[in-house]
Amino acid sequence: MSIISVEFSHTNSQGQKSYGELHLPASQAAYRDAMEKARITGSQSITSYGIIECKYDWLLPYLPENAKLLELNLLAMRIENYIQEDMDIFEAMVRIEAKRGKNKSIPLPRLINLTFNTENCHVAGGIKNDTQLGRFLYENNMLYDEDAAAVKKRSDEGRPVSDIYAMLGKEHRENEGGIFTATGRYVEMWSSTVQSKTNIPPAKCSALQTAAGRSCCGSPRDHPMTPALAILCPPS
Repeated sequence: MSIISVEFSHTNSQGQKSYGELHLPASQAAYRDAMEKARITGSQSITSYGIIECKYDWLLPYLPENAKLLELNLLAMRIENYIQEDMDIFEAMVRIEAKRGKNKSIPLPRLINLTFNTENCHVAGGIKNDTQLGRFLYENNMLYDEDAAAVKKRSDEGRPVSDIYAMLGKEHRENEGGIFTATGRYVEMWSSTVQSKTNIPPAKCSALQTAAGRSCCGSPRDHPMTPALAILCPPS
């Protein structure tokens, strides 16, 4: 299954150009075959390349223009077999990471490291907006007593509570840097401290973990890229 397709070129010593396509993730055999079709042989190498297609449209803007082909291949390898939940979480992590940086694109080594950290998230399904998030926090006993009491009082009086849910959900999401995915999941990364009254109390964090079956962790792990992982390499 092709995740990313690239078009590459080679300019020989006479200034003549040859072109080819490569579909990632690619094995050494696929790499050699693409080189042969483009008449790139011996010590010759790709002069330049560009991404022409990505299976996930949302990912394309975050890929750096000067990406190394080996790293791009490794990223494609890492996400090739993702199920929808994993892809939703990875998308949320990428969007959160981009918000933290100065540029929209993210260095490929960082994107690859994120693929090793999808377990380091809080995930809750069936949540598409702040109102639903606030209600989820209330119904799972994840609010501080004063906030829960305000919701209960409003409800006992027969008054609408959606505005309180929306306020608490919005404040929590903004404090935690959470993201709503297009498939109806709420994802937040690496929260380990209580920073505001709407943050999940440490003792109550297990409710969100249980809802998602995922862990509550600190900072993301960095995984060095080893030659064993980078399957794609120039032919010897």
